[in-house]
Parts: sequence; structure tokens; C-alpha cells
Amino acid sequence: MCAYERGQRRIVVRADGMPVQIGADYEAWLIDDSGPGERVAALGVLGAGPDLALAVPATVDLSQYHIIEISVEPHDGDAGPSGRSMLRGRLS
Repeated sequence: MCAYERGQRRIVVRADGMPVQIGADYEAWLIDDSGPGERVAALGVLGAGPDLALAVPATVDLSQYHIIEISVEPHDGDAGPSGRSMLRGRLS
């Protein structure tokens, strides 16, 4: 769900029941799979609760992204997605 809070766009993510990750976090990504390769935009790290409202940067055109993904991201200093997808869904 996309909502506006204090004039800022937010996507509300529900990820209830995810197993605890040791040495890693869950991170949300927007994905554009319409071209020859995937283009991604980081939304942020999920907290401990089941629901999280993640700010969508003003530079992100939501009409260009069709997928939201939650991945496991190790604490390895790499800012890109790890490829360890846990949840993936289409934006409507």
C-alpha cells in the first residue's frame, strides 16, 4: 500500500512472521524488471515489527517500478541487493 504521511510518500510493508537473521537484516527494494536487466531502488531496512512504513525517495518514479522485494542483506558493506529474496510481490 502506498500512503502519504506528512506530505511524504510511503509504502507500507507487512512482513509478519519472518525468521530472525543473525548478522543480517531484511531490506525492502523496488524493482523494475521491464528492461533487459533489473533496476533496483533501496527503500530501507525493516525493523522488528510486522508493519513498516518506508519512505519513497522523491527521485523514485513509482510508475517505473512494478515489484517490491524483501531480501536478506548481510552486514558485509555491500550496498546492493544480495539476491537472497524472502518475499516478492507486484505493486498495484
